[in-house]
Amino acid sequence: MANLDETRAWASTFFADLRFNGKNGTLPYRLHLPGRFERGKAYPLVLLMHGYGSIGSNNWGQLFLCGLFAHNPNVDLDNVFILAPQCPADGTWIEITADEKWLGVDYTMSKEPVAPMKVAMEILNHVIASYPIDRKRLYVGGNSMGGFATWDILARHPKMFAAAFPICGGGGSGVA
Repeated sequence: MANLDETRAWASTFFADLRFNGKNGTLPYRLHLPGRFERGKAYPLVLLMHGYGSIGSNNWGQLFLCGLFAHNPNVDLDNVFILAPQCPADGTWIEITADEKWLGVDYTMSKEPVAPMKVAMEILNHVIASYPIDRKRLYVGGNSMGGFATWDILARHPKMFAAAFPICGGGGSGVA
């Protein structure tokens, strides 16, 4: 991929442009479906959590991470669901103070997830309930703020995911 916009444009052809209205709020999200469904087969799902540079409401920003992930030759797009919610411009995936903000410092995890994270998990649960997802092959990963989100999700749901790939994100030392 040559640049951000080309990567996003390429990814947009593989990821449906959707919006979720849940009990904790509304978020745009992108969803890639496997190329074909085989009867009786359950598929893995990858939850991608984008970084701070992709916040917004355009459902476009997170496509850069989607494109980087999906363009990898080791990713078989015919056999995987990929879910990518978009955090709103006035929010973050985790509660973090101005002093801690993305400096790579240890932070104290909030007792409750922030609203965008709650909605992202609602979307994940909705997709799992709506499609033939293999619950033993759920994966989560993200970059920067999404790396922090990955650690936060793992701490709150330690048995839910088979593997994770936090990139350039820190984990909390405990719950406030």
